[in-house]
Amino acid sequence: MFINNSTNITQLYQSQTNTAAKMAISNESKVTGSTATDTVTISHAGKNAEEKFHEIAQSYDVIKMSVNERDAMAKELYENKLINEKEYITMTIPYCCADLSDDIEATNAENRDFLSLAKYNYELSKDINTPEANAMAKRIIDIFEQIKTQGKS
Repeated sequence: MFINNSTNITQLYQSQTNTAAKMAISNESKVTGSTATDTVTISHAGKNAEEKFHEIAQSYDVIKMSVNERDAMAKELYENKLINEKEYITMTIPYCCADLSDDIEATNAENRDFLSLAKYNYELSKDINTPEANAMAKRIIDIFEQIKTQGKS
């Protein structure tokens, strides 16, 4: 539209103002004049998944478990489709240990606080990791926190 005089500008402005005012009144009456109720239904599979997650969480203490237990927990979560493959792999990556012994089985049997380790590793590497790696690290922390909340801890 080409506007070449002030009359056209005034008409256009008044038209836009009137339309905006009508929309605001209409939206206000919709918001204040009615109430809505939303209903959420959890599927049978969703309920089963929640129950299975709780069952697995009850079997493990993420603040006092061995590498072997952590790996078994991750495997159970993965096999029950409660975590995806990337989460499983990230969860089971070995943490760096300053004093690696020759007896890997003994080292893997020692109890550790995996929630604190996950948080520590995230803080240590968040500035050098990709956004995707940071998001995954946060996701693993969230999973460990859920397990702690529902589990033995």
